Amino acid sequence: MKIDSEKLLTVTQAAAMLGISKQAIERAYREHRIKEVRIGGRVFIPLEQVNAYQADPAMIKIGKRRARISNK
Repeated sequence: MKIDSEKLLTVTQAAAMLGISKQAIERAYREHRIKEVRIGGRVFIPLEQVNAYQADPAMIKIGKRRARISNK
């Protein structure tokens, strides 16, 4: 598989381009909603994945987690 390094973004770069947090990007690739490329232990996001998100923002869930309410 040939990888064009000019088309890979760091997690920080991808998050900045999309206006979302690094944690949202990390959660998305851990949950297999976006693809990542690992090179030497580093994680990169293909530019095509960022473009796909811009076309369909629902592919990365962003939102606050619900607080648990204790009945104690």
